[in-house]
This record gives sequence, C-alpha cells and structure tokens, in this order.
Amino acid sequence: MTAESEIWAAHMSAIKQVSISARAYAQQHDISLASLYYWRRKLKMAAGKPEAAPQAGSKFVALRLAGATPCQLHLDPGVGPAPGNAGTACAGMAGRCRARASGCALMHPGCRIEQVFLCREPVDFRKSIGGLSVLVEQALGLDPFGSALYVFTNRQHNKIKVLYWHRNGFCLWLKRLEAEKFAWPQGTEAATQTINLQQFEWLLEGFDLWRNSPHKTLHFTSVS
Repeated sequence: MTAESEIWAAHMSAIKQVSISARAYAQQHDISLASLYYWRRKLKMAAGKPEAAPQAGSKFVALRLAGATPCQLHLDPGVGPAPGNAGTACAGMAGRCRARASGCALMHPGCRIEQVFLCREPVDFRKSIGGLSVLVEQALGLDPFGSALYVFTNRQHNKIKVLYWHRNGFCLWLKRLEAEKFAWPQGTEAATQTINLQQFEWLLEGFDLWRNSPHKTLHFTSVS
C-alpha cells in the first residue's frame, strides 16, 4: 500500500469510528468529497470486497458483461493545440503522444477522440444536447459530428458539460464539483482552446494547465 493509500485508508477508518456521513467528514477536514468517494471505491476494490447485492424490492439490478474490458479513449498521435492557441502553457505539457484512459465512464468502448475543444465563454447550463450542438455549429464554427469532445463550463466554473457524437447519436456528460473550481483558459480572444485528451484528464483532476509551463524548447544551429 502506498503512502497516499494509507492516508485515505486512515480517513475511511475515522469515518467508521465517528459514525458520520462522508459529506460531513469531508467538510470537517476540508477534503474533496469526490476524492473521498473515489478512494473508498478504490480501497474496496483493492481489498477484493464484492459489491453489495441489491436489496429485495430494489429497482436496480447489477449486470455483469461477460468478457467485458475497460473502455479506452484513443487520441491520434501528434494532436496538440490548434492554430491560434500556440504559446499557452498547456501546449507542451503532454507532448505529442498517444493517450489512453482505461476504465473510464466518459466514452463508449471504441469511441475515437481526436481533439478536445474548450469553449472559453461560460454557457447557460440549462442548455442540453440541442442547444449545445447548435452552439458548437453556429457560434463556434465547428462540426458537432466530428471525432471530438466539446467542453463547456458555467460562470462559477464548478460544472463541466461534455458533448460528443457517437455513431448514431449525441452523448452528454456532466461533472459537478462539490468544492473548488475548474481551471479555465483566460486572456485571449479565440472562442475555443484546443487541448489533447491527457490534458483534459488533468483538467478534470483539478490541475491548472495554464499555470504549469514545461521547460522551454531550445533551438541551436551549431555546437561551437
């Protein structure tokens, strides 16, 4: 068990001892409720504990898919910030790489993602698939049916919506933070910021891509 795992295991033990809700414990200790839930699931899986059987009369039934494998998000090599977005700190953070995320819940298995577009301006979060797809096509001038994620945030930067097309229909994914905010690009006139999939995963984890710059690229013409 890693040092981080031990810390979170101690949190779980403390919750059981004081007999309070996870939400109340997170507030008392100023920790992320989402992280608390994440580590609770992870530690249970590491301990090999089986999932609880559904109670009698439950409206939900647990399904297990035979031979199922974790879904993977595929990003084409060399996909980086689009023209007009050069110079931002996030441009070189992941490099030109092929990024994959295993066990994700964001995409369908085999859904190919080539780019991630962040809409710089906050949007009305009452908009759903219809309103957001029209916004992508008309306001942003992009193809809503393309192999891309279109990511939107609200004015408080504590919610994210992700719109994408999968085979025969649109999908819409939402994340709401119980505390803190998402970092978001600022200071340019471009309507969108293009990042790659690895950078988007970092953004979801709370990293500020625009404050953490990589080492500068050096160009030489001679060694002497």
